[in-house]
Amino acid sequence: MWIIGWTSQRFGHTKMLRFLLALLLIAAPAAAHDQQQLEYKTSFLVQWVMVCSQQIVPLYLAQGLPEHYAFARAANDCSCAIDGFREDHTFAALQAMSFEDRQEFGNGYAARCAGQIKEL
Repeated sequence: MWIIGWTSQRFGHTKMLRFLLALLLIAAPAAAHDQQQLEYKTSFLVQWVMVCSQQIVPLYLAQGLPEHYAFARAANDCSCAIDGFREDHTFAALQAMSFEDRQEFGNGYAARCAGQIKEL
């Protein structure tokens, strides 16, 4: 746990969470897939989770959640929705979607992740 204290002193709480997220992503074991099977590249996924989380965190903060919990919950929620996209759509299909379609699918995956509906 020394790394949490060290990063908190050095970077501040927000930057600490980003640092820990990056550290966890780096330290996570790689899937046993051939590199050519990875349609969604790691850098794309990390950026997607970060952008998504930054949009959701203010909603959780407005509900009174502590900042560290708001970031963790937002990252978890975004990861779940992104996994839905990855399961149902190829990377090329995602890139070809209109903004409105991505929003509609995203809302559906978010609802599914929240347990509101079982299937789209």
